[in-house]
Amino acid sequence: MSAVFLKVLNMSITASWLILAVVLARVLLKKAPRWVSCLLWGLVAIRLLCPFSFESSLSLIPNSETIPADIAFWQEPAVDFGIESINEAINPFIAESFAPNPASSINPLQIVIPAAAIVWITGILVMLAYALISYLKLKKTVSVCVQAGEMIFACDEVTAPFILGAFKPIIYVPSSMDGETLTHVTRHEKAHLQRYDHWWKPLGFLLLSVYWFNPLCWLAYILLCRDIETACDEKVIRDMDKADMAAYSQALLDCSFPRKRVAACPLAFGEAGVKERVKGVLNYKKPAFWIILAAIIACIALAICLMTDPPSNRSLSGKLGTSLDMAVAEHHRSSRSEGHFITSDYDVMLVSKSGNETTVYVWVLYEEFSFDGKDVKIETGSHIPSAITFDTSGKFDEASTYGVVEYWEPRDGSYYVDDIKAKFPRSIIRRALDISGSKASSEKCLQAAREYYGVITVTGEPDLSFLNYENACSLVVDMTDVQTIYYPSAGKQENGLICIGYVDGVELAKYLDLVSWRKRSTPKDDMPSPGSIEFCIKEDYRITVYQEKHIAVVRFGNELRFYDTHSGDYEKAVGMFYTEPRSNVE
Repeated sequence: MSAVFLKVLNMSITASWLILAVVLARVLLKKAPRWVSCLLWGLVAIRLLCPFSFESSLSLIPNSETIPADIAFWQEPAVDFGIESINEAINPFIAESFAPNPASSINPLQIVIPAAAIVWITGILVMLAYALISYLKLKKTVSVCVQAGEMIFACDEVTAPFILGAFKPIIYVPSSMDGETLTHVTRHEKAHLQRYDHWWKPLGFLLLSVYWFNPLCWLAYILLCRDIETACDEKVIRDMDKADMAAYSQALLDCSFPRKRVAACPLAFGEAGVKERVKGVLNYKKPAFWIILAAIIACIALAICLMTDPPSNRSLSGKLGTSLDMAVAEHHRSSRSEGHFITSDYDVMLVSKSGNETTVYVWVLYEEFSFDGKDVKIETGSHIPSAITFDTSGKFDEASTYGVVEYWEPRDGSYYVDDIKAKFPRSIIRRALDISGSKASSEKCLQAAREYYGVITVTGEPDLSFLNYENACSLVVDMTDVQTIYYPSAGKQENGLICIGYVDGVELAKYLDLVSWRKRSTPKDDMPSPGSIEFCIKEDYRITVYQEKHIAVVRFGNELRFYDTHSGDYEKAVGMFYTEPRSNVE
């Protein structure tokens, strides 16, 4: 339930941007037909209903996941609105109020979020119960009535006309209403039915029941009800002359009696905002074609910009993107790079501008490939969060790239986490520490190298099973130590035939992310223990790299999967091995 609640919170926040835009658009499009506003509220409803959205580079939504799904397990909880000033105002309070206490056995958010979810569900039930009870009371009020026309009933207890029912709607009018007033009222109510307004209001209330905690959703519901009434008025009067409009306005005034029971029932459709509607009717002018066209274009623009999410794998284009490419290549290139195909991929986490400088906080994946005549193989590479600052003052206008002010990378080992926390903005620290969350793809780099060397490959379905070694990255990246068993074929041995030690979780995650092993069939002979190193990721989840046969094995329970490794993979794995836990190392 907590996961659902956090998903609803994020959907509420993304929809809030659209609600604010629609409120502004209503003001700018006040001369446009009111059905355009109803259409815009329909976009809001879709945004609130759909748990997913398409990605677009034109999206104006700052961030599609403001509250991380696993925030309850963070050591320093933080949210990311996509606007740094908002993050800086809110996150210090969140970190101070909900950061785990070392003396406590549980993270405060692991209590707060489930409790908030219960309050949320309770609020939904209260809203729905209110709607049901008010509907039953109103239904009882009109139980004694007489038919006055098709789908029209007159009742002594009714003081103002309204529609009751979504699937079998009935128009109820006061028994005393007759003549021209009844005619105009009937036309108005039937226009509601033709527009299916008796469906949209209950749907709006249902969404309001789910998002009752969001004040902007209450504002949207109130404005929706007003726009529906105004749009219906416009539908009725658009072909009327001035005399008929005056008579219609009088009919509206005749209906402006207290109707608390109708207004209290979300499933009843009564008249609202009569004074404003009378002014609108008397001042009504048929909108020009260009106004309607501009309003439709505005709807399309809002749909493209605020119904879509920003790309999850954000990249850079133009001069800044070229500058990033060149900076990465120059930073990593060495004398040993000669003859290699150099490629890279990025996941841009944040672009921050300050004065004449622009800093790009980015996951950088840099790889170099060689060709053995049959296929490409990776020679070296790195996958690391970096902060690259460029001089964008304009003095490099004639150059194809900006000048690099600073190319920053965290130090390895025990400094890694502290360096990132000190350098990166709080809102993206979690992403910078989660190598498994980076969208920079080794597969893209490999494919680029194969295309460069003209290697034809046959691609199949992606390997997504739990036996995929890459899945271990997400499990070890936050671990200080991963227990490791080393079976040396020669040299010093401890505890009989094995050496028991550790490997740093961040280093192991980087290693597994770069190896790109190829899945193979099960070997015919048994795999020997000597000359292997085994990483115990978690209970029943182990990865073993063998020395002689260039094979790795992933074990999950009783299931096995074998991979062909590359030259040097075994030596790199053994090189990470150390004998004492990090907590014991000064």
